[in-house]
Amino acid sequence: MRIRGDALDGAAKAALLGFFLSGWSIGIGPKFAFETWSWVASYCLFIAVGSVIGVLTGSRHSRLEREQSASAARTAADLGLTYLPTVERPPLALPCFKKWHSGKEGNVGEVGGVPVSVFDMVEQIETFEGTGFFTRTIVLLPADGVPAFTASPCRAGRFAHLLELGGTRFDPATAPAGAADTVRQFGRSFRIECPGNPSRWTLTTQRLQKAEEPVRRLMTPKLMAALLAWPGWSFQTGAGSLVCWRGQSVCPAGKRQEWIAAASAIQAALLAAVADMSVVAPPVP
Repeated sequence: MRIRGDALDGAAKAALLGFFLSGWSIGIGPKFAFETWSWVASYCLFIAVGSVIGVLTGSRHSRLEREQSASAARTAADLGLTYLPTVERPPLALPCFKKWHSGKEGNVGEVGGVPVSVFDMVEQIETFEGTGFFTRTIVLLPADGVPAFTASPCRAGRFAHLLELGGTRFDPATAPAGAADTVRQFGRSFRIECPGNPSRWTLTTQRLQKAEEPVRRLMTPKLMAALLAWPGWSFQTGAGSLVCWRGQSVCPAGKRQEWIAAASAIQAALLAAVADMSVVAPPVP
């Protein structure tokens, strides 16, 4: 049944592409095969080729899924974790789980005495083309006492102050002596969002500034320097938990130990900062 579905999917995409190409090529001269063959023959050829490509793509996807499953089981055995083919949605009200569709290839247990859960999360996202399903690997760890916020890579770099409007921003000019460069670099590397942050182009209010104060107290230059060692990582805290991921990619199960180590380092830095929370970087004027 899956092969038939892959073939039909490939045929539908090829048919759509052929329709547009045929209409485009007819008006620009005899450079395309549509001028040699009849329109019907060309259209059928597109559908046939699309079906074959759909089957091959689906077969490759199935093979990669089987390899990930086998590798996840081996990784669980190597790390002393439990392997779960399917994973239930964590009972956490975190934004990263809002588009949850399913979870799979889970490794659950303890590493160094700390509870850890690693799994591939499938998200269901509605786009103008229809419903899409995207998979990324999640590392879930405890983080008691850490205020709720989301950290994600800032793509604008040195122009973040112009293009990455909104979010929680820190003023390097008010940082302690010798820490201005760290605060500035952190602002260029990470975007921090707190619950209730205004959207871009929206002025913040005194109430929102007060709501984000726990995160400002947490984000000392020392913590910023520690987090700068993990560029490209996103993480979210709340409800006593820490969720980490890197981009929108699936981590090969054989490399999950590296991802657990990275998430554990982020967790350690956050927990250390909780013990020394102090206001050091007021908002950017």
